[in-house]
Amino acid sequence: MAENKGGTKVTEEQERAFQLLSNLKRELQDLYSKIAEIDADKSEHELVLTQLSGLNGSRKCWQQVGEVLVESNVESVVPVLEEKKKNIEEAIQTLQKQVQMKEKELGEVQKRYQIQVTPQVGVN
Repeated sequence: MAENKGGTKVTEEQERAFQLLSNLKRELQDLYSKIAEIDADKSEHELVLTQLSGLNGSRKCWQQVGEVLVESNVESVVPVLEEKKKNIEEAIQTLQKQVQMKEKELGEVQKRYQIQVTPQVGVN
């Protein structure tokens, strides 16, 4: 047994519950960060598609493939961008499902160990 800041005894089971809760919260935060990152990529793809939509299909454009810029034309780049955007949207949906599962698991842990989380005032 260990003691917490208030001097009360903390059992091993409580310590495991706290660790599990902390891990789940960290995993959730990682998922939220990844969704935000991927959503920014999606917005960039949408912006480029919007800009290319009014252009002649034979017009020259440049596409970055890895670290290399490749010369192409609008007609061949647009379908690639649309496919990438679709894949990004699917990835976001998958991550959102994972978030829902982690949130459910977090709720179950809180219920099982009777943990009540109180909001922290003044913490970002």
